[in-house]
Amino acid sequence: MNKYPTYNLKIKGHTDDTGTEEENIVISENRSKSCYMYLINNGISQDRISYQGFGETMPIVENNSEKNRAMNRRVEFELYEKK
Repeated sequence: MNKYPTYNLKIKGHTDDTGTEEENIVISENRSKSCYMYLINNGISQDRISYQGFGETMPIVENNSEKNRAMNRRVEFELYEKK
């Protein structure tokens, strides 16, 4: 982020389908917020970063095995140029 000052970052947290939808939203938001806080604590301006939890709504694979559920528990970083 320091190397590319014209860019902002969206942090997106995700979960598998274990647990309730409400629990998964909280888990995914906490997951993305921890990355957000790490970057802020390391000198990145909070004006350049946002975070959101999507829970189980955006799986990248089916939740039909432990390996797949592990892949769905993730954080994605979307870098985009400021306008």
